[in-house]
Amino acid sequence: MVLPAQQDPGQLSYIQSYKDIAIREMVRMNIPASITLAQGILESNAGQSDLARMANNHFGIKCGNNWAGPTFQKKDDDYGPDGILTYSCFRAYDTAEASFQDHSSFLADPQKAYRYG
Repeated sequence: MVLPAQQDPGQLSYIQSYKDIAIREMVRMNIPASITLAQGILESNAGQSDLARMANNHFGIKCGNNWAGPTFQKKDDDYGPDGILTYSCFRAYDTAEASFQDHSSFLADPQKAYRYG
């Protein structure tokens, strides 16, 4: 049986490119590498999204109130008071690895637990 991911060269390339980072994060933060890679593939369109290519943000993490680092602005799902789609602030990273590390920290933050049910 061949699974869809086994047929998608973009997804396979993403896994090959980022599996070592995901494994390091699994060892560091106890978050399964398979989950990290799956979310990265989904959120970044296997690394092809503008956010991943231009801001090294593979997980769609927004700035939030406490982010003091570099940012990337793009229209997403935020609307202004007039009901018109407006720009959202996303975290930007120097490297993809920094994005993976921040993703792990984000998931491990007990203050974010309400988001996961």
